[in-house]
Amino acid sequence: MHGGLKIGELARRAGVTAKAIRFYERTRVLPLPKRAANRYRLYDDDAVGMLSFVKQATGLGLTLAEIKEIIAIRRGGPPRRAHVHRLLRCSVSPHRDAHGSRA
Repeated sequence: MHGGLKIGELARRAGVTAKAIRFYERTRVLPLPKRAANRYRLYDDDAVGMLSFVKQATGLGLTLAEIKEIIAIRRGGPPRRAHVHRLLRCSVSPHRDAHGSRA
């Protein structure tokens, strides 16, 4: 993609708010984006998929720490399936309350 996506376009495509994107960057769930000469954030097409994953994972009840770990595995090379499956099995359970906290 020429130039990259601005935060508003990324938010629209991923179905989240620009405020959520900034929060995920600040908490290091998402990597910091490149910046244009005018300091606008510029995202590549991979950011849409990553945000979609974060949205789905939070919907399943994973914590941000767990999501960060999965993303780190994904970015670091081939995922260790057993580890990711263990995280998911432990995280998506009936032992979470309505806010995603472990009971």
